[in-house]
Amino acid sequence: MPRSRSPTTARAGAVANRDAITYLATSSLIAGLHEDAGRRVDAYDTYMRTRASLEQLLGPQGRELAQPAITLFEERLGPAAFKDVWDAWVARRRAATPG
Repeated sequence: MPRSRSPTTARAGAVANRDAITYLATSSLIAGLHEDAGRRVDAYDTYMRTRASLEQLLGPQGRELAQPAITLFEERLGPAAFKDVWDAWVARRRAATPG
């Protein structure tokens, strides 16, 4: 029976296999699906998790890989809509943080 892998293990495996670009592309696709469905906060969360994962695994270069997709997302929304998304994302993260 195949062993199930955690998302962290899967991310590490993708990077170890020099497949960070595929991971970034897949994450961007998922974020785009969220955005198309009107789930902008989920889209932004996907981008932010991708950037954090790539930075954790590759260092500053990983962060730089993810940033253009985030910048394009912000530009598509415009300043006012992006602020609403960012505020909702921050509220969601605070609510999820114990304590």
